[in-house]
Amino acid sequence: GTEDTKSFEFYQKVLNVLIENNFAKDDLILALGGGTTLDLAGFVASTYKRSINLIYLPSSLLAMVDVCVGSKNGINYHGIKNVVGSFYDPSLVVIDPNLLLSLDREQYYSGLCEVLKMSLLEDGDLLDRLLQDNYTDELLIYRSILIKKEFVENDPYDTSYRHGLNLGHSYGHAIEAISNYKISHGIAVGQGLLFILEGKLLDTIKKILTKWKIKPSIYKESELEPYLLNDKKNNNDKINLVTLKEKSVFIVEGKEYHYGKHDWK
Repeated sequence: GTEDTKSFEFYQKVLNVLIENNFAKDDLILALGGGTTLDLAGFVASTYKRSINLIYLPSSLLAMVDVCVGSKNGINYHGIKNVVGSFYDPSLVVIDPNLLLSLDREQYYSGLCEVLKMSLLEDGDLLDRLLQDNYTDELLIYRSILIKKEFVENDPYDTSYRHGLNLGHSYGHAIEAISNYKISHGIAVGQGLLFILEGKLLDTIKKILTKWKIKPSIYKESELEPYLLNDKKNNNDKINLVTLKEKSVFIVEGKEYHYGKHDWK
């Protein structure tokens, strides 16, 4: 699926199929696909008859390292990403790294950019591994899921600490929107990181993105600003930009959080 499938129109089409075929609460939705497919399927499953069983079979690297964990789902509306959605868990997630062989280069690197974001948030060696090409797909998936799990379990409804996962996403969503979604989510997030990092970490991320043949955004900050204001993470007219103080230390709404430390509760 594409971002176009995350719409009320497609949501209604899926509901129609379920209703016409008399799907019951104890039936099952099997979602095989990338992040947009999982987002839509999760929203359908959480709302059809107030919930129906759901299994995820993520087929893209982005879906494997990020989307399949965390309970979030949703659809886009009025040009705003994920502005309508819910929290709902699948009963099972099945990940087969062999499915990655079907991806084109851009889809694969889109997923890698989300791994790159995760590597900035955790306190381990994932960033060094990406810099040195010292990894397998299985390692990236496993480590990313552990990192995401840490955020989700300690802030399941995304009120504070978990906002750290939005690193690079405010600019990333703006880049996606201004390009009319011609730039994929992960690539846009990778480009978004360049707007918020500085010093040695910025140099490291530039090196990695250059190695992956991902260029900085062609859009200027002033062009992206109107889209930043539309982001669902904002309160009133204030842009809630997640920034990084140093590796594994991030700032959300002026408050400092350390990965793995939960004295914020």
